[in-house]
Amino acid sequence: MIEVEHLSVSYDGVRALDDVNLHIAPGEFVLVTGASGCGKSTLARCLNGLVPHTLPAHMSGRVVVNGRVTHASTVAELATSVGMVFQNPRTQLFNLTVADEVAFGPRNLGLDAPEVARRVEWALEATG
Repeated sequence: MIEVEHLSVSYDGVRALDDVNLHIAPGEFVLVTGASGCGKSTLARCLNGLVPHTLPAHMSGRVVVNGRVTHASTVAELATSVGMVFQNPRTQLFNLTVADEVAFGPRNLGLDAPEVARRVEWALEATG
């Protein structure tokens, strides 16, 4: 499901990750923990494609998520199988209602209105 091979990342010449190797099998749960500044967020940004596509960073090595090589896939393509939850919920909520917030993802995937409504209804019912 996730394979990271010899991943190194630097921002303006400052190394954030150095030769990281990681394999996470389907169904496996993994906790990444460490001190502030140790590279946790950088690793997550490599998994969802923000590095190297949208953030000014130099990346070497190989990252594969759900069969997609991240440097050869768009962030939109990767978003169908990987996402990121930030520490502060206020920095990632965009809508005034829960239903609109739940619909945000499917809408950004370009799904038609009836499919978005079906998914929103399912998600709200499933989570109560």
